[in-house]
Amino acid sequence: LGFRPGGAAARALAAREAARMAADRGYRSDTKTLRTLATGDLYLDLPGFAPADHFDEALLPQVGALAARQLAAQSAVSRADALRHVVQSVAGDLGVRDLGAWSPAERRGFGLLAPVVAGLRDLRDWSAPERAALVAMLRAKGGAQERDYALAASAVPRFFGGIAAATRALGTRPAR
Repeated sequence: LGFRPGGAAARALAAREAARMAADRGYRSDTKTLRTLATGDLYLDLPGFAPADHFDEALLPQVGALAARQLAAQSAVSRADALRHVVQSVAGDLGVRDLGAWSPAERRGFGLLAPVVAGLRDLRDWSAPERAALVAMLRAKGGAQERDYALAASAVPRFFGGIAAATRALGTRPAR
């Protein structure tokens, strides 16, 4: 159906099963094999998928470390104070002047991702449309529907590439 397993062992098993099916059109995987293949992450690459659009979820712990570093770099007496500084800085970098006019949920969504955005090394080099798309994504993070955030995030591939580059710059390897 187009899905592929994420783990190396499951990928090897899937390749063996695909070879068996190619050799014998009547071959069907047994239930145990299907359960093994369905264990762990599965990926679906749709038409038009570009490998550069892939974001490895194994980087998420490093993304958390990146955000923590951004907060720790603030000269603040509390995490809440540090977050306020980071939010103000990111809002300024993105040209957001009306954050107070946003709904509380939208401001919360912006605040959740601001420490991650602060870790982007080249944010000031982004074009105005790229920054506007990032602002839309941050605002959508606090929206009522996750779908709106996912759609907004798909319009900002540079964000995910930048986050991957920033986590690599931390000098840590993703956990496997």
